[in-house]
Amino acid sequence: LWNTIGSNGASNLKFTVRANNIATRVAAIKVTLEDYNITKEIQITQFVPKLELSKTEISVSAAEETHSLTIDTNMSWTATCEADWITLSPTSGPEGVHTLNIAIKANTLTMDRAAIIKINNSKYNITKEIKVSQVKFVPEINLSTSSISADVSEETKSIDITSNISWKATSDADWITLSPTSGVKGTSSIKLSIKANALTSKRSATIKIFNEDYNLTKEVKVTQAEFVPTMTFSPSPVAATAEKSSKIVTVVSNIAWTATCTANWASL
Repeated sequence: LWNTIGSNGASNLKFTVRANNIATRVAAIKVTLEDYNITKEIQITQFVPKLELSKTEISVSAAEETHSLTIDTNMSWTATCEADWITLSPTSGPEGVHTLNIAIKANTLTMDRAAIIKINNSKYNITKEIKVSQVKFVPEINLSTSSISADVSEETKSIDITSNISWKATSDADWITLSPTSGVKGTSSIKLSIKANALTSKRSATIKIFNEDYNLTKEVKVTQAEFVPTMTFSPSPVAATAEKSSKIVTVVSNIAWTATCTANWASL
C-alpha cells in the first residue's frame, strides 16, 4: 500500500496486487478513523481461472460405446469436437462440477481413428483437450467347418456362420444348391442340397462365403463319393440236368442291365 495515511477530503489509496497462479483468493483493505472508532473495508478478489478434467485420454474398441468425464471449473465452458462420430452432451455449462457424456459411434473402417474434444473458455483464452482413440474394425466370418464329405446318394448338409458383417454364398458346382445365398451379421446357417453322384469318380466343389466390401472370403470344400456299380446273381453258378428244364436267376443291381447267352441251347 502507498499513502496509508490521509487527511480529510478526497484522497487516493494506491495498492499493488501480486501475481496469483494458484487459486482465487480474497483480501480486505481496512480504512480506519481511530478517533471516531470507524472502520471501512475494501474487499479485493483476485480471480484465477480453473478448468480441470478427470480424463485427458479415452481409448475405445471398434464397437459403439459411451464414456463420461468430470469438468470442475470456476467459469463457464463450451465443449466441441470436429469428428462426426462423436456426440457430446451437454456442449456447454456454467461454473461448477459437471459430467460430460461422450457417445462414440462404432468404427466400420479397417483403420484406427482419433479425435480431439476441446473444453474452452474464450474470455480467458483457456482450452483443455481430451484425445479419443478408437481401434479399427476387424471384419470376421467364422464357419463351423471348412470341409464336408458327402455320400454318393442325395443328401442335405449345413454350414453354421457367425459374422460381424453381411455375407453372400456361392457354389461352383451345379449339383449343389445353397439356401439362403446371403445373410446379415450375427449367427445363421446355410443348407446344402447335394444331388446324387451318378459318376464312377469322386467329385468336389467349393462353397464361398464372402463380403466384397471388406475383401473377405472363406471357403468350404465339398467332396462327394463316387458311384460304385454293383451286380449280384443268385444262384450262381446254375446247374441243370440233361432233360429240358427252366431255371430262375435273381439279379440284384444298382444299374440297368442286359442279359445275353453265348450258347444256342439256352434261351433267356
